[in-house]
Amino acid sequence: MFTLASIPSINLLHECGLPQNAQTIAQVADSLGVRFPSSYVEFLSLCNGGRFYSPHVKYTMRNGSGEYVGTIGAFQFFTVGNTQNAPWADLMRQNKFALERYGSDLVAIGESGEDLILLQTTDGSVIFWERDKELTSPKHSNLIRVCSSLDAFFQELECEADDDERAFSVEDGEPFISIAIHDTKSAIHAIGDLSINGCEALAACCEYGE
Repeated sequence: MFTLASIPSINLLHECGLPQNAQTIAQVADSLGVRFPSSYVEFLSLCNGGRFYSPHVKYTMRNGSGEYVGTIGAFQFFTVGNTQNAPWADLMRQNKFALERYGSDLVAIGESGEDLILLQTTDGSVIFWERDKELTSPKHSNLIRVCSSLDAFFQELECEADDDERAFSVEDGEPFISIAIHDTKSAIHAIGDLSINGCEALAACCEYGE
């Protein structure tokens, strides 16, 4: 049976929270007034949040024809339970004003810089929420569907490391993470900041064209 644990990129997550049991996860979902998709329940019971220690995390956006339209970067996934050392990563805290900001059927499960990675609780799809467009665009028009499921999201993460990309690394041999998305027709771009090894270094990259 296919599981998240079988996806290689899952093993690249660091600073994960303690795995949660089904009862605790259900209580959190009830508190948010939603029902988590099975893939997210599995994620919380396996990893419970975490971040990538890659010096440059790139999320490549492509339109329906597979053409490059923009990138976002830096992935931190929120945690259920004890977040004393990183209160900003608390899942409940991040979703406190969810209904007003991005809809009652969406849950923020992670962030990319100041933007958010959301999960559509009705069909399990992954949504990108762009902060800069929150006040300048019609309500919820800054929500972009980027992947059909959380499983697919992690499956499409790739490790790359050519000579140019390694220039971003502070440690020789550090993996480069990227994700290519082909099921969105909306062009977006954003800069993501990624802290390396406890804020010892900061790397960011943004591409606006090919």
